[in-house]
Amino acid sequence: MPVDHTSYDPVVRFEEWLLSKAPELRLRIDQARAECGRPSTPYWFLSFVVRPHIEELTRRGDEAQLARFWALLEEIARAGSHSERQSLAETLEEFDIEQHRRWLSPVQQVLAAPR
Repeated sequence: MPVDHTSYDPVVRFEEWLLSKAPELRLRIDQARAECGRPSTPYWFLSFVVRPHIEELTRRGDEAQLARFWALLEEIARAGSHSERQSLAETLEEFDIEQHRRWLSPVQQVLAAPR
């Protein structure tokens, strides 16, 4: 029987983890794949899926979901792999930080600081 190497792929594992935390992102992931191609890093998910989702929640004023998604990003900031934390830092640079500052933890503020 062939070995399923995808289970060892950190990008696949990140997608599985993300969907376990936020299954509502499935449609957005499918749309991003159609527009941007296959994901190759955690950055792809954070920039093309999570960031637009957070921006939409901000436009709608959905405080409960915003808190939930910023907490999800905090999990990555505190316990993610080096690649995941670096991808988060790059994605945070894409946000209008002043608009989201109240949601940022101290760890996220350090990651979002200009380099």
